[in-house]
Amino acid sequence: MKKSNNVFFVIVSIAVAAGLFVAGYFVFGAKRTPAAASVVVAPTALTQTVNVVGKVKAAAEVDLAFERAGRVVRVPVSAGDAVKRGAVLAALDASGANAASEQADAALAAARIALEKMQRPPEAIDLLQAKDAVSAASDAKDKTAVDLSRAYDNALSAVSDTYLDLPAIVSGLHDVLHGTDLNPGQDNIDVYADFIKQTDANGDAYRASTESAYRAAAAAVDKAYADFNAAGAAPQSSTIETLLAETYSANKLVSDAVNNAGNLIDFYKADMTQKKISNPAPVPAAASQARAVLSGYAAKANGHFAALSADQAALVAGNNAAAAASRALNEKQEALAKLVAGAEDIDIRAQQTRVDAAKAAADAARNEVAKMSLLAPFDGTVSRVNVSVGEMGTTGATSISMVSNSKYEIDALVSEADIAKVTVGETATVTLDTFGGEKFDAVVAAVDPAQTVTNGIGAYGIKLQFVKDDPRIKSGMTANVLLATGERQGALAVPKSAIITRGANKFVLVLNGDGGTAETPVTVGIEGANGLVEIVSGLKEGDKVVTFGNN
Repeated sequence: MKKSNNVFFVIVSIAVAAGLFVAGYFVFGAKRTPAAASVVVAPTALTQTVNVVGKVKAAAEVDLAFERAGRVVRVPVSAGDAVKRGAVLAALDASGANAASEQADAALAAARIALEKMQRPPEAIDLLQAKDAVSAASDAKDKTAVDLSRAYDNALSAVSDTYLDLPAIVSGLHDVLHGTDLNPGQDNIDVYADFIKQTDANGDAYRASTESAYRAAAAAVDKAYADFNAAGAAPQSSTIETLLAETYSANKLVSDAVNNAGNLIDFYKADMTQKKISNPAPVPAAASQARAVLSGYAAKANGHFAALSADQAALVAGNNAAAAASRALNEKQEALAKLVAGAEDIDIRAQQTRVDAAKAAADAARNEVAKMSLLAPFDGTVSRVNVSVGEMGTTGATSISMVSNSKYEIDALVSEADIAKVTVGETATVTLDTFGGEKFDAVVAAVDPAQTVTNGIGAYGIKLQFVKDDPRIKSGMTANVLLATGERQGALAVPKSAIITRGANKFVLVLNGDGGTAETPVTVGIEGANGLVEIVSGLKEGDKVVTFGNN
């Protein structure tokens, strides 16, 4: 019994040890994540490839169809004609596609020129012109300063000229209203008002209005004249503006007072001459003389109005011109500084993105032009011609059929993800399992327009033609096909494992100077056969990017 227990204990111990070993493997072995590494982003040559496996079979007829609809304008072949690879078999009206392609090429050229201009140092002529612009703007600013200073001097002179008259006008106005020329012992203003009241009940109101206007004018002139004297011989610009406005206001009050006094005398004279009273009398000479004096005062006030108004307008225009000249100088100086410094990196990268976009558009436009013609995919013989000049070519319908001069061809299936990269006429490298690594050249002769579903997976059939006959090639051999579907020279690229995909967006982790990382969005282009992926935008040469896994 004791021996059985020992055996049981040994078995249990072995099982426990085995379990711990397995658990340790999965925890510390299979579950370990390779440490992150980094690569430096640098220009490289990328070749995008598509790898498929196909079968060799005896050559057969190839049916060619237009990928676009349009009017047929050229059919240079007939059934039985021998043609070389690349020969035009039929063509649609490509005027619209050609125009679009030319516009796209022009846009690409413009974008490249703009990028080249941004990347090179400024031309000597550009620097000279920018410096001349700064100098001209500086001279213009100086001129506006001189003109503005002259405008302030003129304004101060106009103010000074006004005060040569205003105090005298106010004094003379006092004599006209409060002298006793008409009736000794009674102010003239009272004589005028009392006489008017005989026919007009508003006589007292006229007297009050005239007296109020006189007193307001006298007070304004006293205040403004005192401020003018206090300002000194060389006041500041702001003080001149204040004096100008104050003098204009005082002159207006004086003008109003003179007009009120003149109206009062005119009412007085009208009542006397129009015989509105029972005992009319000739207008006293003193009244007529006073009216003439007031007319002279009004003329002087109006003259000062014109001068002061003109100077106010000149100051506004001068200050606006000085401000505009200052802004223009700043703009020219900033433009010169920017020209000397050159374009910023972010502007260069933005322009590079525009170049890439323009190139993609130009490539797409050229592809559209190519789709307007049917080209012989290989050397062979035209077996059928189903279109004529003037007809409408239909997408997908067989227009031309050919029989290859070669004895064998390859049928293969390309995934839906890769079919857009494959076009008729593309070259391919083929290896046959029978001959190991020996390479044979082939060309894509046809691409099926419709999808083929095999085991629930969609794919597109393609047909490849061997470039040269080889008697060793037999029907049924397995062919490994490598299609070079895209090429980039000097492209910025990173390993595929460095790219993080989140939904429709892609990111990479860029190492900072302090050892940290920043998640940076990128736009990717083609994927090379060496596992590198083109970065169209988001990175620049020299960036360090984190990679994961074995690279």
